[in-house]
Amino acid sequence: MVPYVNIHTHRPTGRGIELRTAGIHPWQADRQAVEAFAARFGSTAEGPRADRAVPAGGDDEANSVMPADGDGRVNGVVPSTGDDEANSAMPTGGDSEVNVAMLATGDGEANSAVPSDNRAIQAIGEIGLDYACTKDRATQLDVLRRQLELACRMGLPVVLHCVRAFEPLMRELTVCEPRAVIFHGFIGSPEQARQALARGYCLSFGERTFASPKSLRALRETPLGQLFFETDDAAVAIEEIYARAAEALGMPEERLKRATLENYERIFGKRNG
Repeated sequence: MVPYVNIHTHRPTGRGIELRTAGIHPWQADRQAVEAFAARFGSTAEGPRADRAVPAGGDDEANSVMPADGDGRVNGVVPSTGDDEANSAMPTGGDSEVNVAMLATGDGEANSAVPSDNRAIQAIGEIGLDYACTKDRATQLDVLRRQLELACRMGLPVVLHCVRAFEPLMRELTVCEPRAVIFHGFIGSPEQARQALARGYCLSFGERTFASPKSLRALRETPLGQLFFETDDAAVAIEEIYARAAEALGMPEERLKRATLENYERIFGKRNG
């Protein structure tokens, strides 16, 4: 029986394939923390590089306009109607995404510490940019760049968190591109999806996708070879996500399971997550 691949979850179950990741989330962006994280891989500290300087213009360089009605959130969730965001990833459960590194251990429980055996880490994530949160953007950029460099040096894929920062994030990936890139919890526009897919990146869809007509169009335009699904922080079974996606795409659920398994094995090998 083909297993379900859950590319990103904060509620590990120990069933199917659940990716093992570690990284500094943009909400916890901290230069000292990222250097400590990199040191676990034997990486030495590096400052921001001149060829990767932030464009002039301060925070406005993001090309990401904040909505006029405050921060645009409803119950802590970034709306999916704007074109300036690639995923919501705004948990509704309080501290559900506070951990710097979320690791699915063998017993299916979450561990906030980076594992001592770096070989257990399959990807650096989730990392990225979140221009809807209060964390300083310059710090976010420094922490992201450090982790992209680490992923490139280690030959590891990255799992990306992106909120209202799609263009800045794509620019950073142009400068330092890991061997595989997965945008998790994608609720961006079809145009953003096309840009990411044209670069060979993968998109992962979760529960919030189904509440956004634009994100559903993006899902329908995503080739099976660049597609993943996830539960993220939602208290919903991965089986339900696949069932809803299969219905939206008008294809058998088994076909989606086989496609995501093939994608997983192409990127991460046949080692079960």
